[in-house]
Amino acid sequence: MTVVVETGSVTAGANSYASVAEATTYLTNRAREAVWAAYTTPQREGYLIEATAYLDAHVEWQGTQISSTQALGWPRGGVVNRYGIAVSSTAVPDAVKAAVIEIAAQGAPAVTASRLKESVTVGPVSTTYAPGTDPAQGIAKHKYALRLLAGLVRGDAVGNSIELVRA
Repeated sequence: MTVVVETGSVTAGANSYASVAEATTYLTNRAREAVWAAYTTPQREGYLIEATAYLDAHVEWQGTQISSTQALGWPRGGVVNRYGIAVSSTAVPDAVKAAVIEIAAQGAPAVTASRLKESVTVGPVSTTYAPGTDPAQGIAKHKYALRLLAGLVRGDAVGNSIELVRA
């Protein structure tokens, strides 16, 4: 599938917040392009599309979408970043692009794996883990990327807090 980047103008058919070129530049500037370079172009495109879908499904963005026809969560109106500066409603914030790239650089974000061990015993101490998937494959795996979104999401993007509204 081809990446169609949301530019902030409610791009028809948009499926990613970042392009392959933007991701390559971002990772090269951080001396982390080696793993990204090992992916094929279709893999890179797929990972960017998946990372965008992952963010839109896992975080609650501040503000409101500017159009009922837009395919993705951004662009948005009424958003103020963590520094108190209004975010343009005609652009996708760099922090959103960076978060998408950080997740895409790790490979398929939606993949979850079963725990390698259901329980561990060391001497007289035994621990049994709750059934389910390995948390390293979920939000914990993407903690840095989600932290980049501070101020652009309601509450805490990594699930450590909830928004409390007084009646």
